[in-house]
Amino acid sequence: MGVNTNVYIGDKLRIARLHKGLSLDEFAKKIGVSKVLLWEIENRIVENLDTQILFVIFKELDITYDDVLGSCIQDADFL
Repeated sequence: MGVNTNVYIGDKLRIARLHKGLSLDEFAKKIGVSKVLLWEIENRIVENLDTQILFVIFKELDITYDDVLGSCIQDADFL
């Protein structure tokens, strides 16, 4: 069975945010998005998400695309 990558990515982002000691509200304000959108990114599948938002999130959390997606790919059952 494969990994639901959308949920997995959201979990990684939430863990990184909490590691920085930021609440959902604080981080949403810091990156200029609504609290609702940030919650959806962390907890649901967000269709048509602007990749610029993800890059801002990665930058503010001091993580890279590979930090999040690399571990997701390693954990996925592709074989």
